[in-house]
Amino acid sequence: RGVACVALTAGADGALVVTPDETIAVPAFAIDVVDTTGCGDSFSAGFLVGRHLGRDLQGSAVLGCAVAAQVARGLGTTAGSYDLDSVVEFARSAPTG
Repeated sequence: RGVACVALTAGADGALVVTPDETIAVPAFAIDVVDTTGCGDSFSAGFLVGRHLGRDLQGSAVLGCAVAAQVARGLGTTAGSYDLDSVVEFARSAPTG
């Protein structure tokens, strides 16, 4: 029983996903940060949506980092308007740091 997977954010260094068998490092997206309020929650939401959609751990962490990056580009936790398609497109096109 126990924990099978831990996903955590590392700020400008991106995120780590740790399982008993592997550690996956996902870089943060290269953006101009305005406000990081809510970025951890945003990462978690993106990561969980990725898992729900059947993505592997790395793909889910990339999606989580993309959501967090979108949030960090605005002021406050409600800055901007995002949907899954726009976040996926951002994840495909934005450079990582």
